[in-house]
Amino acid sequence: MSARSPLAVRIVLGAVAALALLGAAWGAWNLRAAAAYDQATAALRNVAQEAAAPDADASQLAQQARQAQDRLADVDGDVLLLPGLRADIGTNLAAAQDLVCQLDAANASQDGADASGGTGTNGNGTAAGVSTELSDEQRQRIEDMLKANQSASPSPDAGSNADAGQEGTPGTTSGEAKPW
Repeated sequence: MSARSPLAVRIVLGAVAALALLGAAWGAWNLRAAAAYDQATAALRNVAQEAAAPDADASQLAQQARQAQDRLADVDGDVLLLPGLRADIGTNLAAAQDLVCQLDAANASQDGADASGGTGTNGNGTAAGVSTELSDEQRQRIEDMLKANQSASPSPDAGSNADAGQEGTPGTTSGEAKPW
């Protein structure tokens, strides 16, 4: 017959187990938010690069930027997030809002020029004399914010199946090793 542990020891072990479960849940919550942040950041980077093209479709790019903005807004302001991740999400959310405003303005000016009939199109669907691309300063500012956020807080891939098998190591994306 074996002796049971004293009641105090069992209570302490139960409390430690409960704290470990809470810590694991908190970590999983942050990993989910980091994965959403990574996806939205990649989408914003793609939109910014596509907006630089002279034949860019501002309405389609604005829609893609809104979707990325919505993904960021879903995880923004969550009190359970790590402070650094929360700050990076807020910065990218502001960049997404700027990008959407700029693309909407470009789209509105393009639509206004098309509706007025005063200008024709230049063959690729954009109004002649109306630029749908971001200015160099705006594009550079958005790229700088995205790069700063990318390098400031690399986050794990959270088990995305899209990259499984591309690299030899799970949890790595595009050859970058995550520090944890």
